[in-house]
Amino acid sequence: MVLLCGANTTRNNLSVRVRFGCPRGGCGLVSLAIVMLAVMCVFPCTAREVRIGVWRGAAALDDPGALELTVNHLNKALPAHTFVLKDMSREELARAASERTLDFAVVDPALYLDLEARFGAERLAMLRYQMGDRGYTEMGGVLLVRRDAPKGAGIEALHGGTLAVANRWGLGSWYACICELMEAHGPTTDFFGRIEEVATPRAVLAAVASGSADAGFVQSGALERWVAEGVVERDAFRVLSFVSAYDSSHLPLKVSTPLYPGWCFTAFNRVPDDLASAVVRALLEDTGRAPPFADRPSYAGWALPRSLNRVHECLAGVGAYPYRTGREVTFAFILREYMYWFIVAGAAMVIMLITTSYVTRLNIALRQEINVRKQAEADLRQSVERFEHIVACSGDWIWETDGVGRYTYTSAIVEEMLGYPPEQVLGTLQSDYFTASEREKFLPRAASFYARQERIFREQFRLVSNEGRVVIHQVTAEPVMNGRGELVGYRGVNRDVTKEVRFVSL
Repeated sequence: MVLLCGANTTRNNLSVRVRFGCPRGGCGLVSLAIVMLAVMCVFPCTAREVRIGVWRGAAALDDPGALELTVNHLNKALPAHTFVLKDMSREELARAASERTLDFAVVDPALYLDLEARFGAERLAMLRYQMGDRGYTEMGGVLLVRRDAPKGAGIEALHGGTLAVANRWGLGSWYACICELMEAHGPTTDFFGRIEEVATPRAVLAAVASGSADAGFVQSGALERWVAEGVVERDAFRVLSFVSAYDSSHLPLKVSTPLYPGWCFTAFNRVPDDLASAVVRALLEDTGRAPPFADRPSYAGWALPRSLNRVHECLAGVGAYPYRTGREVTFAFILREYMYWFIVAGAAMVIMLITTSYVTRLNIALRQEINVRKQAEADLRQSVERFEHIVACSGDWIWETDGVGRYTYTSAIVEEMLGYPPEQVLGTLQSDYFTASEREKFLPRAASFYARQERIFREQFRLVSNEGRVVIHQVTAEPVMNGRGELVGYRGVNRDVTKEVRFVSL
């Protein structure tokens, strides 16, 4: 048996040609081998897909087609993997990095520092360009005005005007400009009257050309490419420069700002070390390019990363991610940033003031009520003391009973009159101190008094003292009623008239 397996030039597209013959013996093992080889030829191993996220800000790159050339080179250099480009926004890049669904990214250095600080991204290489016989890896920003703008006025003439920008998150398309403006003229929002954000860098040119914007800001290299492609005329715009100590004479492009490291090829922490190393080697070996243009930037491969200290300083100066310092703190800024907190705090303060006022009024009313009660208690004590003093000065027995004739109060003089201590008298019945004959006469009369709620006036009763002596008491008492008009007892006075009665009898 003979098995022929051939592959055409297209990767992962293999054709199989099989010619069978069965030698003597071992046909079973040979057949199994044939099947296994056929399966391997028909279903080859699928290469692992490697995702490269490209920030949509890449429209500001000098040569957007450079990324396609890079991916084609990586697919040839590392055939075990399939590299694909994914056009992503800044938010999508951050989300994919957080969810660990992205392997590499090509981003502006300002966005790279944000991804590095938040997700541990790592720079592998820098994008390299060439224009004529001069190569470079740096970039800057270009501040454009119309050709008819006053030549001697400079940047100061733009104060209060309108600035058009295409991307307020990129280093070359925004931060490089406002960093210089803040250093020379203070906050950008105070220098320009209005900042208009448009869709693309070419829309920036259109806004400046039409007069809807006094100036525009784009990344270096874009103007030269548009002039070479015939998008704009060479003398249609003028480039203004910031005063800077950085030397940009080696850059074959017009720039307005200091130079910064260019776009970064970035790896995320989910990429294995061997794959990251292989990608770096492949990027640095990618030097086979067509002859460069003399009038526009062209892709020239990748270079080793350079220091980002200038980018750090710029972002820190303008208070951009990953920095929060350097932003001027004004009353308007605080009010704008914390407006809702101020509203909530104000509402809480009003509620607290209303509650405090209400509680204060309640406390005042409570103190007044307490003072009134204290005064009433003091008056009551004074009245009780006055009553007790009067009772002590009186020679009569003052008492009070409940509804059945049981003593509930007695003055102390009862001990002198009958010989019983007051505490012993409390709780006993009036009839307990009458003589036997007087008790037989009194009980029916007492029932009549209580039933008719009559007043007892100077009634005489015979009582027995603790020593067994019979005394005669003259009793005067008034019925005590409750709020419902019901009898609850009697309150009265006993006077000892024994001597007077015996004197009259004699």
